[in-house]
Order: sequence, then structure tokens, then C-alpha cells
Amino acid sequence: MLSSYVSSLMAIFELVCEGHIAGFCALCAIQKHVSRALKSTGRILAPNDLVSNLRCISRNFRNSRQEDAHEYMVNLLESMHKCCLPSGVPSESPRAYEKSLVHKIFGGRLRSQVKCLQCSYCSNTFDPFLDLSLEIVKADSLLKALKNFTTAELLDGGERQYQCLRCKQKVRAIKQLTVYNAPHVLTIHLKRFQALNLGQKIDRKVEFGPTIDMKPFVSGSNEGYLKYTLYGVLVHRGWSTHSGHYYCF
Repeated sequence: MLSSYVSSLMAIFELVCEGHIAGFCALCAIQKHVSRALKSTGRILAPNDLVSNLRCISRNFRNSRQEDAHEYMVNLLESMHKCCLPSGVPSESPRAYEKSLVHKIFGGRLRSQVKCLQCSYCSNTFDPFLDLSLEIVKADSLLKALKNFTTAELLDGGERQYQCLRCKQKVRAIKQLTVYNAPHVLTIHLKRFQALNLGQKIDRKVEFGPTIDMKPFVSGSNEGYLKYTLYGVLVHRGWSTHSGHYYCF
């Protein structure tokens, strides 16, 4: 379980934390809150340290104002990630992702591959991620959303043609995004908003089960089991993306 996994890491949090020297440390705040939560099963706990230092996590956030939960999670993990790093290591450097406790737990890598249909040359680009944001406009289930996310796209005309490094010309190609390295803890964000309709929420049912096998969506040679067990769900209730309530189960 996630609680057991996080609990096993509590002892080394202080060893990897560097940010507390400069003041507020998101990693120390989470360590304190999780430790209290694991010892106080069933009780309601107020994350006072995180609330009172909201501006340290994101300068865009304000107390007593409605904010986006996914945006908060992204900023919180980024703040924790920076606290994990030794002094002088840039937060977006390859070494940072190797050293960061946050990326060791939640981090994975995406592979964007473009394959030339003329000479079969493949160009690969890799990017780290802490969560997967999935479109649900054309998906009624989590599996369908993942299939759409990893579906190959044909680049076959005009500006969509690919400049092949081997052929030295524009050619037809196939572009595909896949999970190359799967994380230990997988976080998935269902995008219930549309860029063209600001504030309008996509209010449709998306089915998901208690487990999910990520093997069909992973292209790298991952070691270990790729079947994940659902731990928690955070739900937004409301008609607009600008207001509403969150609850979890």
C-alpha cells in the first residue's frame, strides 16, 4: 500500500532534505503531516503548515480562495523535489531527477517517438513526468483514455510532414507517445476542461476499476509488476472549473 511505502521512507526524509535550512520546507511539512496521519487513523487532521505557507508552494495561490487541486499537487511535488536536491543542483537537470526522492516515488519517463515511413529511422525524445494528464472528451473509461493517449498519429501532409534526419527530406511518418519508465506510484489526472471553453467542465462518467495493468502502454523494459492497485480518488463536484467542492475516497 502507498501508506506502507511512504512510511518506509519517513526515516530518510531528513537525510535528503536541504531546503529546510532556508525556511519553509515542503518535504518536512509533508513528512510531519504523513507521520501524524499514519498514527491517527480515522481522525481529521488540519495541514496547518501547508496552509500557512501556501505562497511558498505557489505564488499564484491565495488563502480563502478556490484553487485547482491538480495545480496544487503539481506545485507541491515540485516544491518537495527542490528540497530533495543538494545545493547547486538545478531542479531540471538529469542529476536532479536521479537524486530526487519525489521522482523516485512518483516519477516516470515518457517517450515520444517519430518513425520515418520511408527509411524506418526512429527519433526518440524522453521527458520526465510526475503524473499523466489524460483527455476524456472521447473516452468513457480510463483504459480508453490511456489508449487515446498512446495512439499512433500519422504525419502525412503539408506542415505535418516530418523532416527525417536520415533521409534529409520531408517524409510521411508515425508519431507515438508512450510511457517508457513507469513510476512506483502512478498519479492520473482526468482533464475535465476544454481550452476553447474557459470554465466549462466536461461532466461525463469515466469508468475505472480497482486495478489497472499499464503493460500495454509502456514501451520501455520496466522491471517489476506493472499492475497498479487503486489507492485513492479525488473528485471535483460542481458545474464549473472555477468553483465547486472536492471530496475523496
